[in-house]
Amino acid sequence: MNKKDWLLLGLFTILLLILVSTSKQIIFHDSIEYFNLIKDFAGFQIIKAHSTHSMLYTYILSFLVELLPAIKTIQILNVLWLIPIAILIRKYTNKSAYLLFLFSPMVWIAAPELTPVMPAAFFTTLAYFQIKKWQNNNKNKHLWITAISLGFSMAIYTPMFFVALMFLIAFMRKTTVKKLIPFSILAGLFYLPRIILDYKLTGLPFYSEIRFFGANLKNALGLGATGDAGMIAGLLIFETTYFIFLISPLLFMLYKTNFKKYKNELFFIITVTAFFLVTGSYIKYILIPSAIIFYLLSKVLTKKLLYLHIILSIILTLIFVIPFYSPVEASYPTDLEQIQNDFDIGGAILHPTVAVYLWEGSYFLPEEYYAFTNDEEYFSTLSLQASPTYYYDKILEIQGNLLIAQDERVKDATLWISHKDDPVPEEFIQEKCYEEICVSKKIST
Repeated sequence: MNKKDWLLLGLFTILLLILVSTSKQIIFHDSIEYFNLIKDFAGFQIIKAHSTHSMLYTYILSFLVELLPAIKTIQILNVLWLIPIAILIRKYTNKSAYLLFLFSPMVWIAAPELTPVMPAAFFTTLAYFQIKKWQNNNKNKHLWITAISLGFSMAIYTPMFFVALMFLIAFMRKTTVKKLIPFSILAGLFYLPRIILDYKLTGLPFYSEIRFFGANLKNALGLGATGDAGMIAGLLIFETTYFIFLISPLLFMLYKTNFKKYKNELFFIITVTAFFLVTGSYIKYILIPSAIIFYLLSKVLTKKLLYLHIILSIILTLIFVIPFYSPVEASYPTDLEQIQNDFDIGGAILHPTVAVYLWEGSYFLPEEYYAFTNDEEYFSTLSLQASPTYYYDKILEIQGNLLIAQDERVKDATLWISHKDDPVPEEFIQEKCYEEICVSKKIST
């Protein structure tokens, strides 16, 4: 990297930090789960935090958040992963790919979101460039770095199982068994921290795997909390048609790629992108193969087209970051401050999206209250049945249950703090509403 590259990276970093620091929006896909877990691990247990993902990344971040407890601390720590990704792209490819990444609307739109996709994207990028180095010079250190990268990426982000499998098929299918055995062992060693942490926190070594695959199986069957109609739901929403322009407004130019030369890269990009389209359809996921996408795109864009990418990307970025300054989320901290002045909210029932702004106290979730009042034993249940046509007297049933650890103190909760449009049990009467949050009080019996 030359001086101009470093100056551009410095400007990129400053603008990223300004965006994240000034953004009012923190509620994104799964982000509330991550925020509350980090706070819990850092010693700020406000509610009973839960996780359907690997807890390793949130656990690592919690040590730094313990020193400087703030929402913005968490967001800034997370967005910093984009900087080494940019450095890797510049080091191993060319300036065009570097500029494509720096100005991609996708990068800026994903920046404020707390997600393990960021480190997963870094380790995928590192793995790709290292495997290419190994293929060129046959030095084993590059192969071992690839193994470490894939192993640890799976430890912090479960969907990387599929990404790693596609990586092996695309770039390592001709690797000898003699090389694959130590490669797999090394990758497994760097996956171990996740298993160890699960055992330490829950007493079950594969807790996060069971939770993740169970939750995603329900979503795939259209039985999840979101109510999506199965796995293809992600392909049927509008975002899947326009977010390709957020990767690059000139992404369609990939049709000029040398398919024979880059068939492995194209296979990896297509399979990984299709996987994330089917399972979620969020632009942040495409950060994972983004370095390879921009590398291929840089091979077919002229200098004029590169400048066109930059101009169009700046326009799109400005349009799509406007919601980050929504007055809705901006009013949450102010509302909570006023509520704490007007009420004693200790032991109140509140939603996780409200709890994320609090750093002290002890509160209950709506699910805990409903479970206690309805005498429910399970938070979630998935039951699969098969009625054989031959064994008429036998029905196969496979069932998985997620039990609720009930706390009887929830019955003493007298306040229900929720968003304006959230449902409230009939035994709670609205006491006072602020800009976006309302307080309801339990009727005395």
